[in-house]
Amino acid sequence: MACAPASPRSRLWRALRTHSRIRLPAVSEPTWRLAATPGGFLIQFLSSLALLIAFSAAALAEQGPTRSVLVYPITGHWVSGPLAQGVTQALPEALSEVGISTITWEPAASVLPAWAENIVKPDTPERDMAEVAEHLALAAGAQAALAGEVAEGQSEVTLRAQLVGTISRQRVGLEVSTSATGAKEEQARGLAAALAAKLTGEVWVQAGADDGGRQKAAPERYAAGQAAMAEGRWGDAALHLMAALEVQPDNPEWLKAAGEAQLAVGNPSSALSRYQRLAELRPEREVFLRTGDIALLAAKAAEAESAFLKAAEIQPVDPRATEGLARAARAEGKVERAREHYQQLIASVPQLAPAPSWLASALADERDDSIRLTAVAPEDINLPLARLYLKTGHYPEGVSALLAYQAAGARSPYPDGDYLAIASGLDEEGQQVAQRVAVLTAKPPDALPNDSTDAELDALHERSDRLAGLAEKMQVSSLLDPAHRYRVLAYNLLNQSDFEALMYFRTHDVDRQRRADFWREAFRIARAQAQQLGANAAGSAR
Repeated sequence: MACAPASPRSRLWRALRTHSRIRLPAVSEPTWRLAATPGGFLIQFLSSLALLIAFSAAALAEQGPTRSVLVYPITGHWVSGPLAQGVTQALPEALSEVGISTITWEPAASVLPAWAENIVKPDTPERDMAEVAEHLALAAGAQAALAGEVAEGQSEVTLRAQLVGTISRQRVGLEVSTSATGAKEEQARGLAAALAAKLTGEVWVQAGADDGGRQKAAPERYAAGQAAMAEGRWGDAALHLMAALEVQPDNPEWLKAAGEAQLAVGNPSSALSRYQRLAELRPEREVFLRTGDIALLAAKAAEAESAFLKAAEIQPVDPRATEGLARAARAEGKVERAREHYQQLIASVPQLAPAPSWLASALADERDDSIRLTAVAPEDINLPLARLYLKTGHYPEGVSALLAYQAAGARSPYPDGDYLAIASGLDEEGQQVAQRVAVLTAKPPDALPNDSTDAELDALHERSDRLAGLAEKMQVSSLLDPAHRYRVLAYNLLNQSDFEALMYFRTHDVDRQRRADFWREAFRIARAQAQQLGANAAGSAR
């Protein structure tokens, strides 16, 4: 991507470079002696600087407002390919002659800001070329985009183009022709010069590429971005909000919306830059907390820690900031510091008072940043706790936490992500119970003391009964309902199997053992079916 200077600063540099060729009048010997003194040198320097500034101001006044355009490669029939390429190459110079700076885009230059912003996709060029040019112009910071195609006739060649305002999205159709005689290079220059001549100030205004048009269109683009967000069209939202911010880069509400849209399209680094600027404009606790969360998503732990510290300065006893500092320390590999922050968090949250002593260490060692205790309402805190317990192999504690979550008035249905994470732990709990029962029932009833065996089988049956009861009370979305139905069936089969095993040890009836084995195998089949349906549902959701 080649870029001609477009800013007032670059125009000033061109003016200085141009007018530095002017010869100053010859000076007399006394003047040179004056210049040789420190004070004389300063006077001479200031005089020269004033002269250069005067020339620069005059040059800028002649040029008028800066106009910039992204030139998308001109297209044509395969026979007209060389002519189209020639026009593309000739346009920057032709546009420069009429005071328009250009940004050219080559298909091979795939690492463009637009692609990095996750907005212009690799398949986008298959769409309307003027729309693609507009998107690329927005990413490149140009005020307008230019796209077109050439057609060759017997007596003349024609270039049909569209000028599109980057923010306004208004299009102006332009058509120019030149003689088909002469070399292709000459024809290309003729078409480029004719098109450049048509890009007058009036046409620029018609495309809404002037300052007034951009200012008018920016709120409209913001409104369009908000509408797209409401409908879940995050890519469109990100594009509209990027356009709005191009005109008003320090609008707090627009920065916030753009940050959320960028996060939704999978671009946390861009979201972070928006929120960091928002935090400068609005140094508020909630903004710092959100900035810290996004910084962790962008894998920038140090910046996350800085944001959470600022939130803690505003409200010293802030569980969200404390947990944020723990998460940032954990992301940096500072496990001991993370454990200390988690201990502070547990001590400050009443709902965590009965938590086990090892909870802070388990949280500090955990790598799944989605397990967050302050991201839910206080009455729902058992849900992330259950995820952690089940994931770390504390299955009875996990089931107890889910039962407590339900007893506190759990939300209905369970969030899909939480359900899938929890279900794997519940399945493992069931499998462990099933394996232990199988070990016990593989031995003759008289091989073990009856009292201890009965007590252990009673405990195992109670665990499977609680698991089945828990599953029956869980409510899930329609997407995961088929998987959950099989899971409920699986746990009830396990419970029935454990009951038969218990009765076998009490009655020594081998039919009880046979039924226990049968229901246990049915449990495993139903559980496998539930896992497959859950995986299919998760895949279709993506």
